Amino acid sequence: MALRTPRGLLAIATATVALIVTTGSASATGTTPTLAGPQARLFMVNPVQSSGDQSLTDSKDAAAAVPATAYATVALRNLDGSGGLSGRWASVRSDTGASARIADATSYDRHDDQFEQVMAYFWVNEAQEYLQGLGFGSELPGANNRVQPVRINQWGADNSFFTDKKAEIRFGKGGVDDAEDAEVVVHEYGHAVHHAQVPGFGSSVEAGSIGEAFGDYLAVAVGEHTAERYGWPLKADVACVASADLGPIRSRVPDNRSSDSE
Repeated sequence: MALRTPRGLLAIATATVALIVTTGSASATGTTPTLAGPQARLFMVNPVQSSGDQSLTDSKDAAAAVPATAYATVALRNLDGSGGLSGRWASVRSDTGASARIADATSYDRHDDQFEQVMAYFWVNEAQEYLQGLGFGSELPGANNRVQPVRINQWGADNSFFTDKKAEIRFGKGGVDDAEDAEVVVHEYGHAVHHAQVPGFGSSVEAGSIGEAFGDYLAVAVGEHTAERYGWPLKADVACVASADLGPIRSRVPDNRSSDSE
């Protein structure tokens, strides 16, 4: 795994980004999502983005480290009825601690391991719905339109990555657990999207740079789009990608997080 490519290479991804830019907002329904069906509590992108408070600290996963206003209640869509976090576009395959219970999903907070499981399921599903709303899978060929397996807190460091060996996403822990930040979740999903189009994409320096920039772009696009649909606040600079995981909220430890595929 290579270290995360500097964000200054964003311009290299212009051609890739242009593939999903549209003149209007993408939406699976064109309306604000309802709360029909199973519901869950999660972060509105991340606590720094929704509050604008850059003084937040991780405090060892303490629930009190972020305000209650950082959370929102949403519907968990496209579940397969198995009772777990598995559905049409995402499946939480392994986790630390007990697996999340759908019936309890509105009660979890960042202190619970199950909270990251819920975050990963919702935001992977949200990212695929965003792509579907752009026409991928209907007017255009699908873009990773499959069940995306994810593993939560299975990497014992402040690091997350997509592995092309098993085509799965693995989220790490250390500082802020990576799956607590929606932009980290969607960034890694961006690597999965690239791999679905071109297996092994990112093996060269140039392709790797495009992959990192595309992941950041997709994370911002999906976060902004979702916030607009739900009416969530965006109080931090959207260019500060993963502001909770990489910004002030994180513990004061070295950040070795990598987002490259293996």
